[in-house]
Amino acid sequence: HITVLLGAAKIFSSIREELSGNVKFFFQPAEETTGGAQRMIEAGCLENPHVDYVLGLHVMSYMPVGDVETRYGALNGASDDVEITVRGRKAHGASPHLGSDAIAIAAQLITALQQLVSRRTSPLDSAVLSIGQISGGSAPNIICDEVHMEGTLRTIDPDTRERLKQELCTLSEGLARALGGEAECVLHPSYCALINDDAAVDRTLKVLRAALGAEHVHMKPAPSLGVEDFSYFCNAVPGAFYHIGMAPDAQSAPTWPPIHTSEMDIDERVLPLGAELQARLVLDYLNDAE
Repeated sequence: HITVLLGAAKIFSSIREELSGNVKFFFQPAEETTGGAQRMIEAGCLENPHVDYVLGLHVMSYMPVGDVETRYGALNGASDDVEITVRGRKAHGASPHLGSDAIAIAAQLITALQQLVSRRTSPLDSAVLSIGQISGGSAPNIICDEVHMEGTLRTIDPDTRERLKQELCTLSEGLARALGGEAECVLHPSYCALINDDAAVDRTLKVLRAALGAEHVHMKPAPSLGVEDFSYFCNAVPGAFYHIGMAPDAQSAPTWPPIHTSEMDIDERVLPLGAELQARLVLDYLNDAE
């Protein structure tokens, strides 16, 4: 993505004197960790001069080079990091009634938490609650007194997000108490949902279809619950984000190694193409502003 942006910057540098407006290039750091977009915005990257529109792209393995996709509205979901600590009371394994088994409580809690999605959320809405880490216990013959769990809550709708965050903690604390222990639930807000601007998507589709042919421009049928730091830019000013294929051809795309894996690979033809598409989109905006 940095290479694509550098390529676009090189294109615009070569025609700098011909441009009728300002173009900014956001080399956004820490997209996969603490997030860079929000910090960049807080530092003033959208001002002096003011940014009217933002455009971004991301490579995807399931499409060949030359194919792109986007969608109106939500493209990516929001995420919150979940930490739950279940506390019980130690006892010998031969006398479990003298203690309060934090592992048994945690097991019940993990099952119950899934019902927040399956039974407390509309099947027409999107939410995923995943417990990815769990640790506890000191010895095989000792009733465990503390279990720590970490996971993520992913949603699309802001109201669903807030409701599930509240119910997650209410359920954790109430169930643990009912089973003889206690639970502490802490939520750490992560990325917000990426919502494409309708007018920006209209323009993006127009430019991409003219450049690639309508048959290579696809509408993503549903948002991804994977998060995207570009969401903060789209929240601040109108913008559009789209995906660009990186597999060698349509035949290999379905089984091409996915992103975020050690096997990930790209067909490097995507690099100049991505730079060209970004340049075409920006020029379309600048030409309208003349």
